[in-house]
Amino acid sequence: MLDKIKKTINSLKAWTQEVAMPWLTATLVPAWKAFASKAKKFFKHKVVPVIQLRVIRSLRIKIQIWQFALLIISTTILLIGFYYHEKELRYINLDTELAEPVFRLSQQFEAEKGKRGGGNAQNRQINLSDGYAPPALEEGNLPAIESNLAEKGFYVSVWNKKQTPVFKTANHPEALEPTFPDPPPEDLIHRWNRAHRESVNYDFTRGWIIIGVPQSLIEAELSALAWRLFLAGLSVAAIALIGGWFISGQAIKPIAVISQTAQSIAEGNLKDRIRSKDTDNELDQLAQVLNNTFNRLEVALNRQIQFTADASHELRTPLAIVLNECRWALKKKRDDEDYQTSFKTCLSTASHMGGLIESLLELARIDSGEARLEIDQEDIDRLVGETLSLMRPIASQKNIELVDESQPIVLKIDKDKIRQVLINLVSNAIQHSPNESKITIRINTSQSNCSIEVVDQGKGIEKKDIPHLFDRFYRSDNARKHDGGTGLGLAISKAIAVAHEGDLSVSSQEGVGSVFRLTLPLT
Repeated sequence: MLDKIKKTINSLKAWTQEVAMPWLTATLVPAWKAFASKAKKFFKHKVVPVIQLRVIRSLRIKIQIWQFALLIISTTILLIGFYYHEKELRYINLDTELAEPVFRLSQQFEAEKGKRGGGNAQNRQINLSDGYAPPALEEGNLPAIESNLAEKGFYVSVWNKKQTPVFKTANHPEALEPTFPDPPPEDLIHRWNRAHRESVNYDFTRGWIIIGVPQSLIEAELSALAWRLFLAGLSVAAIALIGGWFISGQAIKPIAVISQTAQSIAEGNLKDRIRSKDTDNELDQLAQVLNNTFNRLEVALNRQIQFTADASHELRTPLAIVLNECRWALKKKRDDEDYQTSFKTCLSTASHMGGLIESLLELARIDSGEARLEIDQEDIDRLVGETLSLMRPIASQKNIELVDESQPIVLKIDKDKIRQVLINLVSNAIQHSPNESKITIRINTSQSNCSIEVVDQGKGIEKKDIPHLFDRFYRSDNARKHDGGTGLGLAISKAIAVAHEGDLSVSSQEGVGSVFRLTLPLT
């Protein structure tokens, strides 16, 4: 027998090597390669273009796809888990339903044997080994206490200790042969017997009682449950798909508004702003940030337009003077003295233009961040003293007293830039102060700042001029009467203060005087 098995195995090996493998190599491998090639071309030319469609690039579609995918995955896991949990519970309940009539039948047997044996305990020890069955079973019907078992699809079989059938219900599967555990179990057991769930009870004095049910009954219930869960999952998915589409549309609607407003502003409508609902969510916060950015952009562009117009206006006058002087000098021959006068006028005008251009370039460098500050530890009181020493010859022409009320303090500053600010402030104070007056420079400190104040006793500044005093090319009527300045000095001074993370401000009272305050950080 063993030799036949070995010969059969060797024949199979030979057939595999000589017939099967060559056939697989010649047929299946080329077919697989051809299929793989076609699948690759299909994916490349059909699937990828669809994925790359513009609709797939839509943020709303992406949100919907991710939301729907996560929902489907989580719902599927939950429904599958619920199904298997319910399946386990139903089998547990089924085992309970099978066990209960087993115990009741055992009690019925005991009662029947009690009737037959009378009151003698010895006579009552009648078991099923002699082929005895209770009268209710001999009649071919179940006991009345279990009359509903057939309606549930349960079958019953009773076997004596010699494993000979004593009774079977009419619905007992004919082809189903029982198996008896060896050794017999001491307690009730549940088992599978060829697609049948059975409860088996063994009594050492009576024999075997088996109650079972076809697996197809419970599987039909589970199949119906699976379909109900599937339909429930589809309903949830449909509701989620529709609701998700609506919610995602509402969620990204502000983005479309932001995009439209930005496009409108790009086209030149600088006054447009994004309308927000003040809900303090992320998109409203973004809208507020963008609106602030648009506000600064509008101010910067308007300032640039105004700056260009003012610069053109300021340069047009000196250029006209130079051109007129040149035309006048070339119109006919002049005396040397006339030429000298004309040249001096051109030189003065050109010098004014040169100063204006230098101021414009300095402002441009500060605004663009190209003007690097050479920061170092400097004694402010010493710098104030040097500035006053430079300005005293000019102040003496109007008998103006320059008073130094500074105090020793060290700050991290660009010495040359701060000196430029101080010279400009003191120069303006001298220019707008009456003769025989006093200009004071004093230093005050707080926990975080140091302020340098230039106090004069001039006529003061009108209230309407104060908000525009640091605007470029702005000059009050009083300033225009005193000189032909460019109107950039205070703007440059303000820019230098801001570059030092400080500020330049003014307070004034007409008829009393003005206080220009340069504030710088202590650290």
